[in-house]
Amino acid sequence: MVFPSSSSESDLELLEFISDISVPRNLRRRRNPFEMFTEQEFKLRYRFDKNTVLHISTFQVVIGDDINVHKTTVSRVVHKVSKEIAKLGRIYISMPNYEYSRDVRPQFFKISGLASTNS
Repeated sequence: MVFPSSSSESDLELLEFISDISVPRNLRRRRNPFEMFTEQEFKLRYRFDKNTVLHISTFQVVIGDDINVHKTTVSRVVHKVSKEIAKLGRIYISMPNYEYSRDVRPQFFKISGLASTNS
């Protein structure tokens, strides 16, 4: 097929010819972890049970709808903010020293009603 270079009709023919060329696609079916894994396997892999993941996903969709962004944007923002909060942990979270722990331990067991092995 020969195409003249200046005719708009031949441009249309060229476009039709190109659009008729099919490109083979190799589409694979995505695996669904909710169907693939038992509740225990799911929790081992993702650290959350299936129900919790569904609630988190729904929450991200709702927040995205409220502020007019996609749920993946919400997810990225939550991830970034969580990382920044975690960085502050060393400043605001401290483990008790031995003396404090020794003094508080009996009070904890008294309040909780649990049996203490080291009173």
